Amino acid sequence: MSAAWKNLIAGGVVLVAASAYPLTLIEREWRAGAQFAANFSIQPEYNENTEELNGHKIVVTDAFLKGQFKPEDQVSAPVKIFIDGKDVSDPSVVEIRPYYRGANRYHGWVVMTRLLDKKSGQKCIVVGERTLGDTLTGGKRAVQPGTEFRLLLVDANGTTKEERFSLDERASPLYREIFVRFLYPQSIGFYSSVLDVWPTLIYPILYPMVTGAGGFLMIAAGVGGRLLRAK
Repeated sequence: MSAAWKNLIAGGVVLVAASAYPLTLIEREWRAGAQFAANFSIQPEYNENTEELNGHKIVVTDAFLKGQFKPEDQVSAPVKIFIDGKDVSDPSVVEIRPYYRGANRYHGWVVMTRLLDKKSGQKCIVVGERTLGDTLTGGKRAVQPGTEFRLLLVDANGTTKEERFSLDERASPLYREIFVRFLYPQSIGFYSSVLDVWPTLIYPILYPMVTGAGGFLMIAAGVGGRLLRAK
């Protein structure tokens, strides 16, 4: 094999090796997104913090409904969640924006949506919370490290299922990650943040897509050239 073909193949191997890991992560995110879209759909509730499904009522509220507040005001306190009048609240402290009445009131901390399972046709109301293990004791905030999440899934029969999970457990089942996007303070994907960046010509187009494809072409050209030369 001539030095030119060797160098071409070696260069291709370097480009493929350098591009393989981010390409694998990108493909995994695309596949997870496609699987979610094929199996589920969500409809966020932006205007109210009350939902009903088949006569079952879910309410998210707090202790700051009355008073004079400004758009920039924030208070730290737990929220109250009622399902058919039953208190299913978590003591975790969230940031409340009491000036607002819709979803902006608990932006980044609590979200309520409708979730449709496309395969079974079943619908449910989901209340998602970002919980930090924070509690208010004697008016003081006690903080425990580690971001965790809580989902309450209420089906058409009024049956409630609770899921608690860490950030690392957000992709199983896949619908968890969609709620984490509403609740986590940073942009995040199903398994990584490889696609949650502002796209530029350099990333992800030139690297790793063009570099990966170019590497494969260089390897193919080098091997093909060597085989033709051997005939």
